[in-house]
Amino acid sequence: MIEFHEHLNLPKTKEYVLDAIDHQSFNDFGKYYHKCTDFLLELTGAKKIILTHSATAALELGTQLIIKNNSKALIPSFTFSSTANAILKNNSQIEWGEIELETLCLDVDDEENKNKIKSSDLVIPVHYGAGAVKMNNLLDLSNLHNTEIIEDAAQSLGVYIGEKHVGTFGKFGAISFHNTKFIHAGFGGALLINDLDYFDEAMEIYNRGTNRHLFQEGRVNKYNWTIMGSSFGNSEINFAMLFSQLENLDYIVQEREKIYKNYQNMFNTISQYNVKIQDISNVSKTNYSSFYLLLENLEKRNSLIKFLKNNNISSQFHYVPLHNSPMGRKISSLKKMKKTEFASDSIVRLPIYPSLKKTEQEYIKEKIIEFFELNYL
Repeated sequence: MIEFHEHLNLPKTKEYVLDAIDHQSFNDFGKYYHKCTDFLLELTGAKKIILTHSATAALELGTQLIIKNNSKALIPSFTFSSTANAILKNNSQIEWGEIELETLCLDVDDEENKNKIKSSDLVIPVHYGAGAVKMNNLLDLSNLHNTEIIEDAAQSLGVYIGEKHVGTFGKFGAISFHNTKFIHAGFGGALLINDLDYFDEAMEIYNRGTNRHLFQEGRVNKYNWTIMGSSFGNSEINFAMLFSQLENLDYIVQEREKIYKNYQNMFNTISQYNVKIQDISNVSKTNYSSFYLLLENLEKRNSLIKFLKNNNISSQFHYVPLHNSPMGRKISSLKKMKKTEFASDSIVRLPIYPSLKKTEQEYIKEKIIEFFELNYL
């Protein structure tokens, strides 16, 4: 079976993890924490970065900094539950936003979305796959209506719009280093802070609601419980694993790019069958984190996944829209969101990782073309 995802086995990973163990370095803010933050600060251009145990934690931390009880936040329904949980955990209301089918990102040019941005205190755009939200358009709207932005850039390490890394357009950005991502720490995440006025408070929330960091820096003579916080940190072992991959980021992205472009060549053959791929023209640089096909409907999508499985190829669909999930229906009643529901019903994600052999890529392409030729005669 050709797996959907395989982790890259890097020679330095074991060395760095054992180094952390040998030095009994298990807490946060150790050697590898700082190696990772230094790397990410240079890569992203963020003003400060706090590493967390997950992008979920980063979103919750960032959201607590901005919104108050009974605030209103606009998020796309086509996203993971973490985006919504960050709003609900801060006792605020969710507005569901429609996506555009070209990118599967929040449609900032949609008139209904524009009205929701106008009436919201916060927008959390989600950068999807290898693409990104039209952030310059969203910034114009947010500035016009005084709406804050936190970017869910969980999938988007190494993605740029113009000269700016995604996650640095809004007040904060959240990146994931979960083991399903192309760069991972086992479990991990990062909060990108783009307004230094929030840094001290962010650290207090991070440190379980205490001003511990001020004490460690000698800015207070003892530390106290000062704010409602939680435990957002991660282990130095995870950061050691993460750094072994970050220092190989260019190689990993280059290998993914080869596979992505190989799939693009296949698309030239199957585009006649009313199938679509992601438009990434909005970004100046991408990480090639995923490659997907959008088919005509749920039946065709399921048929392709089944066909590939029968030919020993693992492929996957993705998000179930949050607005019509069991939890989503509890918090709001909403009419159908046609584009979101179509994307959820139609998407097929293909294997893309550096160890995917060229012969395996060609076999995948061959079987996909065979599927369309058999089903669209």
